[in-house]
Amino acid sequence: MAVLAALAVEEHVSAALRPGADVFLLEDMAPEQFVHAVRTLASGGGVLVPAVGRQAIDGYLATRGGCDDSGLLPAVG
Repeated sequence: MAVLAALAVEEHVSAALRPGADVFLLEDMAPEQFVHAVRTLASGGGVLVPAVGRQAIDGYLATRGGCDDSGLLPAVG
């Protein structure tokens, strides 16, 4: 699933990623970036614009308790 949005609002990003969006794009991206994202989605990959990627990482860290003193994430599994 791909989402094209005007802004990378955290609530909208979460609402898109939770049910399984693989691609989250912003409407102001360059046409060649859009084409790359569609091709990546078609081949089974995923693409997040940088602002959304940062939000996704921050959200993941918040659910995992963040980094420990070493700066590393706790083991998953």
